[in-house]
Amino acid sequence: MTARDNDSAGCLWGRNPPGLHPGDTPARGRESLAPLLFGALRRKRQKFCPLFQKWRGPGQRPDNYLSSYARAGLLRLLPIVAVLLLATGLRLHLLGTQSLWHDEGNAYVQATRSLADIADHAARDIHPPGYYWLLSLWYRLTGSTEFALRALSALASVLGIAFACALGTRLWRPGVGLLAALFIALNTFSIYYAQEARMYALLALWGVASMWALVGLVQAAARAPM
Repeated sequence: MTARDNDSAGCLWGRNPPGLHPGDTPARGRESLAPLLFGALRRKRQKFCPLFQKWRGPGQRPDNYLSSYARAGLLRLLPIVAVLLLATGLRLHLLGTQSLWHDEGNAYVQATRSLADIADHAARDIHPPGYYWLLSLWYRLTGSTEFALRALSALASVLGIAFACALGTRLWRPGVGLLAALFIALNTFSIYYAQEARMYALLALWGVASMWALVGLVQAAARAPM
């Protein structure tokens, strides 16, 4: 194999075609096919390499570039995944140890009713029926233990932390979002209400999620041409 032929194949296959190494000689009986093969590779290089150069660095293969890009994306996700795992552990720790207290018991009784009865009883209460409807569906799937009833609030709290990170990233930068998520994950008030079968963690989730959506709409409108 000549240096010129090796260079022709190198654009698509790194330095050498598969199965050939510097100094190797083609197998007997295939010498007549080598010019045709490397001529086709040369034409392929002239056709496709300008496209590859648009999204790869000099001397870097496209698949290596994509692998590096994927690794960089995973490394950026690791901190927030670690914060969310920490928040989940803190909120699930001893979640079902204590029995339901008065307000949690009222929420459970509401959840055992039909959706229409929940709306009827909630009309005479200060809280809207949305949380009770959701808890009614939740406990039918997970059970009526203390852990199961409170797990809905724990899940809402963890999702709220994820939205807080996304909101901080959208408003400023990823580092700000990560710090906001870490602050809420360690916040004792957030942990306390995440371990109650009440609507407060869900309220926090809706609040931060709606703010995240509003900021996205405002930013999209600002970027749109007038």
